[in-house]
Amino acid sequence: MAVAAVALAGCGESGGDNQGGLSTIIDGNATCAEHVTPNPAGTPAGQIASVDELKFVIDPVARPQRVSSGALKGMWMWKAPVSVTAERNAFLVVNPDQKSGARLQYDPLDRDENFDGLAQTVRFAACFDSQLKPEGEKITPMTGWAGAIVTRKPKLCLRTRVISERNNTGTDLHLPLGREC
Repeated sequence: MAVAAVALAGCGESGGDNQGGLSTIIDGNATCAEHVTPNPAGTPAGQIASVDELKFVIDPVARPQRVSSGALKGMWMWKAPVSVTAERNAFLVVNPDQKSGARLQYDPLDRDENFDGLAQTVRFAACFDSQLKPEGEKITPMTGWAGAIVTRKPKLCLRTRVISERNNTGTDLHLPLGREC
């Protein structure tokens, strides 16, 4: 299966390189319709990147799972649920220097995809506040996605960038996958 590029107005090549924004093509898309709520509080523990009033939280587990069959046989899979503040959209981008060693798997259709076919950049489109907030709830909820980071090695300090779709500002998010960053 080939992964189709998502064409979004203003979200392809960056015009705001001085802000460290998006400078790569989007090859994955996780929308509100595909979300799962990570936990009742709505926010998993883990690494947090705050950009443009948006809190992007990713929580990789302590140990990876070695894939024993299928197209990803021999790779390492780190469960990494992602949460994004309601009504915000964000991108998670693997550092270009590490794209040969790490990929993102947030689309259920990627389960049969080989390593090179997995996304290097995923756009997370959060649900609207009203779709997630129970009646009387005061805290802005998070939209969450189940997913994974797939690596060729069992230990990696993965350098990623979290970018706000609204204004193309970004921040680095380093994920200690089996080793310190």
